[in-house]
Amino acid sequence: MESWADTRKSIRLWVERSRADSSPDGFVKRVASLIVASRFFVSHARNFPRSTRIWIRTRRRLSGPLLRTLLHVPLALLDLYENMSGRSVKAPASNEFEIDGVEREAVADTIAEATNLRIERRYARRGDDTLLAQLRSNGIVKIPELQLSTSTIAEILRHLESKPVYAAHVQAHSDGIGRSLADPEAKKFPFGSYSLSDAVSTPHLLELAFDPRILSLAEGYLGCAPSLFSVHSWWTFPGHQVAGPQTFHRDYDDYRFLALFVFLTDVEGGVAGGEHEFVESTHTMEALTRAVGDDASLASEFFYPKSKGTVHDEGPLYRKLFGEKVRSVTGKAGSVFLADTYGLHRGVRPTRDGRLVCWIRYGLRKNGAYDVLKSHSIPFDWSSGRIPDDAYTRYVARLILQ
Repeated sequence: MESWADTRKSIRLWVERSRADSSPDGFVKRVASLIVASRFFVSHARNFPRSTRIWIRTRRRLSGPLLRTLLHVPLALLDLYENMSGRSVKAPASNEFEIDGVEREAVADTIAEATNLRIERRYARRGDDTLLAQLRSNGIVKIPELQLSTSTIAEILRHLESKPVYAAHVQAHSDGIGRSLADPEAKKFPFGSYSLSDAVSTPHLLELAFDPRILSLAEGYLGCAPSLFSVHSWWTFPGHQVAGPQTFHRDYDDYRFLALFVFLTDVEGGVAGGEHEFVESTHTMEALTRAVGDDASLASEFFYPKSKGTVHDEGPLYRKLFGEKVRSVTGKAGSVFLADTYGLHRGVRPTRDGRLVCWIRYGLRKNGAYDVLKSHSIPFDWSSGRIPDDAYTRYVARLILQ
């Protein structure tokens, strides 16, 4: 079997050649991508992370899961090549939905390793880092040290209140009509979201997205330099029935990803509603298996494919099953927290005041969510000084900022 060092050398050589080659992409380059990805997986299945080794040993029927993973790895690496090189590679989109919790981790680890060959990680966090350990164990962590000040929140609100909102929690799902917050029509819908350009131009939010304390956590969790693929801010208005993300659900944005949430209005919870609810330890098969008393069979019921078609629940079911692990996140305007929203979560419907939240997401690559949300990069003045202008920052921002 080819040695680990030789395989790394082969991949690195391929990456260097692809970066130097300015010719149009074609069939040969696609085949090369598939060969590299397949060699990486097949040659080193035994050397993959512990979760993957357990999966390989314990599966009674390897053919289905193994074939699915073999398909996902090269397709995901093709996606990675496309958004790293800036060149178009036409290939079937990888489907983050149709893969279970353990297989998903195997693909994520492979993509992270390939990314590390392309761009080095900037931040080195210790293995015993408290916040990172909480994030890995629970899937969510509050970051009090990044609390935004009252004056900062006031500046953010002044900016956003002058911008139109769209009738959905993301603009791509709306009717495409921008409405003023002062227009009564805007609040006839459960949600009012801002455009990408208005969210990015909001003072202080982009700076927060690139704060070293956030990026170092994202790096540590993802296993590689993150790819910023979404920046959104949206209102949730009272007076409506439960809708969309207000029932417990999973996000299927990428094989591994994180969401940064910032409350831009006070969120009291309780009878006022508006809180973010998250079921701790439901973000990975390993964590959920531990949470349910090491019952792997029970844990698998909450992951694809067994969970396919499961009706979303407003809370009673999950509170009965998980008890105190159903965490309610509240806080003053300016509160900041990170979550792996592949874990079960929801935003509780507010009953009194509107809730404004900023939602910033980091993944491994240009992913399915990026395309579904019709995301794109927008013009950005790199001389503005809002964020650093260097190769690492440009890599992280490449899907959002031109």
